[in-house]
Amino acid sequence: MTIFKYIKTVLYLCITINIFISCSSDDSTNNTESLTEEEAVELIEVSLQTRTGGLHQAAKMYSENIKKAIIVNEICNTLQEDTFPYTYEGNLITADRLFNLSYNVRCNFFNIPQTAEITATSSGTFTTQRIVSNDNSQTSLSVSGMQLLSNTLLFNGTYTREGTSQITINQTIRNINSSFDLEIINLTIDKQTLEIISGNALVNLTGTTNQGNPFSFEGAIIFNDNQTITLIINGNEYEININ
Repeated sequence: MTIFKYIKTVLYLCITINIFISCSSDDSTNNTESLTEEEAVELIEVSLQTRTGGLHQAAKMYSENIKKAIIVNEICNTLQEDTFPYTYEGNLITADRLFNLSYNVRCNFFNIPQTAEITATSSGTFTTQRIVSNDNSQTSLSVSGMQLLSNTLLFNGTYTREGTSQITINQTIRNINSSFDLEIINLTIDKQTLEIISGNALVNLTGTTNQGNPFSFEGAIIFNDNQTITLIINGNEYEININ
């Protein structure tokens, strides 16, 4: 074998070995990178969606109970508690959750509701095309706009969702532990439709992958009046349907 052929053979073997190693390290079930922005956006979306039992669905349930409280003045200044299940079965999304709600309606001297405080928890599972999750949520909100002449309810407070998820994006499967935290600012609910029509929130998503890689994303959310949000992360904007 000539020197030229020998070098050519060695180079060929090196290239072949590198390709093999590269392909072998691209194990779709053992990715060692931290969470990508695309995966973070997906997690935020499902934490807000109606069909997964996210914040949008929770806000509807809370608003419905507060509407009843406005009509039934007898519950003024007394703690009210309720438990209700939520299930959803569709072609691409399923969810099974249990909500526990406590609220206290503050009334004036004439027993007319003025404000309310809500604390709530939920637990359960959901499955989408990309995510399988088991998590818990905690909510603490103050409510205004309870006067009969007001067409909207106004929510301010916090919403947290913590748990474990398996994410499949771009043929990569990743298991993570995450905490999704929202600081809710003037979330406005239409009393008739129980839909979100405006509001803002600060979002913080943190956690670790199953390989121990930490991740952290901070951003802002604008709630629109068409069941969508505008999510801003790292200067990038995403229009997301939360119905």
